[in-house]
Amino acid sequence: MKPSWRTKLVGWWERAIAVRAQDEEETRLGRLFNTLMFISTGTATAIALTFVILRLLGLMENVAFWVAVAFPAAYLPLSLACLIWAKRGRVKPVASFYSWVNFVSVSLAILVFDGLRSPAWPLQLWTIVVAGTLASPAYALQMTGLLAGYGILLALLGLFGVYAPPLSVGPGREIATIAFVMIMLVSTGGFLTYLNMRSLQDALSRLRLTSRELE
Repeated sequence: MKPSWRTKLVGWWERAIAVRAQDEEETRLGRLFNTLMFISTGTATAIALTFVILRLLGLMENVAFWVAVAFPAAYLPLSLACLIWAKRGRVKPVASFYSWVNFVSVSLAILVFDGLRSPAWPLQLWTIVVAGTLASPAYALQMTGLLAGYGILLALLGLFGVYAPPLSVGPGREIATIAFVMIMLVSTGGFLTYLNMRSLQDALSRLRLTSRELE
């Protein structure tokens, strides 16, 4: 009997997120991180499509559009490279690398596009969740503090006339902000739901194993 499409899909997914790890904990983190990389690819694609729609509607200028699209486009090879790196083990270093690259690049996007009014601010939610879940809770706290300080710095520089954003998303800024908030809520909510369900499944599996051993 041939396996069903669902069985094939599950088998492909298990192979896609599998890692060569030295212990059970690293295996668990590796699977979570690789799942996150697939979500990250979908998130970057959704962000790029948002800019495409704004451009088609005439709400973004040509130069601003191409610069804006370059940011999510860069995440596609980044996510692929991090997934391959994680599949070889040593998940913690790649999770830290991804978190900080994401943090710096989104901060740069904020600097380039609209400063304090930039629609890129909600994107840092994803960075903080990833860092706190897979790298270290300390990273999440550090990034939160740095983000607050970054906002204050931009406000002060703008107040004294030292800084002004070189580019603007344009009339579609409010639409982009709403779209990015929704994308981050769906991505982060989906990831945390998967994390909770996976933890519950692992706990039930251990409980069944313990019960069989006791019997």
